[in-house]
Amino acid sequence: FFFHRRQTMAASTSRLSTGSTPSKPHRLISTSQILPHGHLDYVHDISFDYYGRRFATASGDRTVRVWDLNSDGMWMSGELGSGNGNATKPNEWVAARGAVRRVCWSHPEFGQLLATAGADHSVVIWEEREGNFKSLATPDDNINNNAAMAGGNTNNTSSSGDTTSSRWVQKATLSDARRAVTTVEFAPRHLGLRLASGSADGVVRIYEALDTMNLNHWKLDGVIEAEVEDTADNTEAGQQMNIGDNLSNENMGVSSLSWCTGRFEPATLCVGF
Repeated sequence: FFFHRRQTMAASTSRLSTGSTPSKPHRLISTSQILPHGHLDYVHDISFDYYGRRFATASGDRTVRVWDLNSDGMWMSGELGSGNGNATKPNEWVAARGAVRRVCWSHPEFGQLLATAGADHSVVIWEEREGNFKSLATPDDNINNNAAMAGGNTNNTSSSGDTTSSRWVQKATLSDARRAVTTVEFAPRHLGLRLASGSADGVVRIYEALDTMNLNHWKLDGVIEAEVEDTADNTEAGQQMNIGDNLSNENMGVSSLSWCTGRFEPATLCVGF
């Protein structure tokens, strides 16, 4: 995929005198970097973290990859060589049993957390941890064998039997949706560690972590269901058309959602059906 950055730089500074001349207009300098994303399918979503120095990509190949901005200003998703010469990808792992539709970051006050929305009807919470863990990354030649693990089994090993290290650990799976989860977003910091997910069954579900120090337990804190407007057309043709429209809307489900970030506003969620 293509990464594009625009920077504003002043062409000159003003003179500090009574006869000073105004500074020249600012000009935009653009830099670009083409990133071979390494996914085996379309990239469905890209999300920056709070500080803008990391972003995550979600793909139809069931994987998520995290990218970091290095000291040279280049975006990298590190690959490490293992002892037997095979390459491991500590920042890429299988995140669902189907396509990963969305990925989002929490506020850094709660740690390095990612939430993924999958076509397998689930939202998965991932936490970045330091230390030696079984790899969540799945080599390409072993992806089918480990698909059922959804990247979260800490006993995952490669086909050669070697164990690699990974920093991303699966903490919780929220699987209340009856159809594919199409969107997910963490709430603003002042609302606590909460998230909202929307699915193709036309339902928005709001979850809250019971303990921010133990991310294994989340409670379903609220549900918003799509409401179909009634129509005044009671003819047979009109009723048939309305039935068709209702089925179409139901199949579409929740297409998007967004939290209001205003600190002095009530907790507000805007949902697109």
